Amino acid sequence: MRLRTSACALALLCAAGCSAHYQEYALTSFPELEQGTLVPVGESAEGFVETLVAAGATNITVAHGIGPGGCVLDAVAADYLYHVYVFKDGEYLGRAKIPCDPGRAAVHPTIKIVQNGPRAALVLFADVMTVKGRRAGLLVHIEDDGLGKVTTLPLDGLIDLHGGMRDPYVGGTDLAQGILVTARDDGGLPWPKLYVVRIEGSKLTIESVPYGKGFSCSCFADWVEGKDGRKLFGEVVE
Repeated sequence: MRLRTSACALALLCAAGCSAHYQEYALTSFPELEQGTLVPVGESAEGFVETLVAAGATNITVAHGIGPGGCVLDAVAADYLYHVYVFKDGEYLGRAKIPCDPGRAAVHPTIKIVQNGPRAALVLFADVMTVKGRRAGLLVHIEDDGLGKVTTLPLDGLIDLHGGMRDPYVGGTDLAQGILVTARDDGGLPWPKLYVVRIEGSKLTIESVPYGKGFSCSCFADWVEGKDGRKLFGEVVE
């Protein structure tokens, strides 16, 4: 029954809850790390997370996925880190620089490992992050022996339209078919629209789709009702 409830009704029901939800993880801190030399060679993702926790990092986010040939991929990000770190089959693979502007670093990062044709990639969204003065997400290509091209995903038009972008929801794992993306405005309410991000050949497209498309997954209804999108997918280390 819950999945057939209208998106508008769910948005109204969670109005109060969403504001409280944002207060849950409003606190952030700059980790006490020398980030220029922070290259965790010989560490697993779990060991690297322990390093970040010991350094006082907040909102540590770990995403898991499967890459070509069945390899296991883990990606790690946290508040104010200037790189996102990727591990393959339990070993450090590489890091990709987050090209954020000074004073507009990634805060409350959301990352997800996806498929991009025969290769894997990761997408990263974050509160307040800007690239060259514009709000943006990132698409990082994952190669067999390291990390490849980093592409910015322009978001400022959507963010201006919807009054902010916090706690993104990222559904699906195939960029060819399209991944579903939406978020909350600065007041904590869900955007009234849902978007699909797709790669067609070498072209990246972002277009709106019917909001009901998201309710094919119960986790989307949970997110609309106020639950942290990262926690729904087990992506936050407390």
